[in-house]
Amino acid sequence: MKPFLHDSIVSTSHYMSSSLKYGNITGTRALSEILYQVAPMCHFNLDCFEKIKARIKLHTDVFKKTHSYSCMYSLEDFEFLSEDRYVQKTRFGSLEMVANFRRKDFDFKGTKIPARSILLAFKDSGESFVYRDTDLEDNSEDSYDVSALVEKLSSGEWKDRISLL
Repeated sequence: MKPFLHDSIVSTSHYMSSSLKYGNITGTRALSEILYQVAPMCHFNLDCFEKIKARIKLHTDVFKKTHSYSCMYSLEDFEFLSEDRYVQKTRFGSLEMVANFRRKDFDFKGTKIPARSILLAFKDSGESFVYRDTDLEDNSEDSYDVSALVEKLSSGEWKDRISLL
């Protein structure tokens, strides 16, 4: 879906891929949703709601605060702030956001941005704060060894496990 709003493209996640679905990328998605102002999407049932409602509320509150301002502006600036592209800056009007996707702190104009967090600065009011929800950290237990996966696929080992009907 790509409708136009204020000379911008509105983007959202696919309805089958909620913000909390994949444990190995929840932190990255949370930072991306705030940085690019993509509305979070959560799917849950009543059994798991009690476990995740505080996390959803915190993330939604931050998104609501930033989006209630940014919805009036197009994305006016984007910049990679590190050579590895893990630190990125966006600006919507006077709202400047710097996301640190790294696993180490980053210094931005004298302000320390902790690992896996985002600095939100409302330049017109002077308000700024860092958003970091440790519950949204990427779960390394769920991450995959990509090189091992590529090696298995290249070796043809997987072919023995498939039977044609």
